[in-house]
Amino acid sequence: MKNLLYILTILLLGCNNKGQVENNSDAVQQDSTVQNISIKGEGQIFGAKKFEFKNPERPIEDTLILKSGNKNFLITPLGLFKTNDNDSIQLETDLIVSRAFLYESSEYFYVFFTDTDHDGSTSWIQKISKNPLKSEYVEQIQGFNLGQPIIDGESAYVSAIGFIGKIDLKTGAYDWKHYNLYDNEKYSFNSFDTVLINKTQIEFVSENHRSKKIDKVIVDNQTGEIKKIEK
Repeated sequence: MKNLLYILTILLLGCNNKGQVENNSDAVQQDSTVQNISIKGEGQIFGAKKFEFKNPERPIEDTLILKSGNKNFLITPLGLFKTNDNDSIQLETDLIVSRAFLYESSEYFYVFFTDTDHDGSTSWIQKISKNPLKSEYVEQIQGFNLGQPIIDGESAYVSAIGFIGKIDLKTGAYDWKHYNLYDNEKYSFNSFDTVLINKTQIEFVSENHRSKKIDKVIVDNQTGEIKKIEK
């Protein structure tokens, strides 16, 4: 990458980015794989783990698979979520599941997923208790191009095309969220690659595929106020 800041950001978070076309448009989804990140004074920050397609050449029709340690998880195109012990629960969707991430705590699964009817798509977070396997809530993450959710304590930082937000994992309610960030003229904030977290502010980082520069939305972590937009 030509942009030094982008190189430093990617090295810091261990991101592995790759492009994918989604939603029958020219919008390009950029995936990120973020390892567990230790930030001094902030404890552990986790990237939700991404499901992979068994056959990436036929993503809409195929099953999503996640291998995590000795555990295997599956999500079928019709939204059946299967855990390692063969228990299963239906995700709350009537559409085709085309993308998914999983965060697992001691008591709950948090499934972040995109569903589609092949004309349009949107994204969701569903909280599922482990014992018994039961849905606790579903909350929308508005838009496709679902970015990798980043978990910090009881909060999840989520993104989609032109959308960012902070969700309280206990309740599913948003602490704050921002819509309509996508800039059609500059092609900014089509997707978000990285989330940088510190005590006072959050940076949602996006590589602009037209300008080859780095776009950012910087948000006050407590109030949710946008402090700066760089594009």
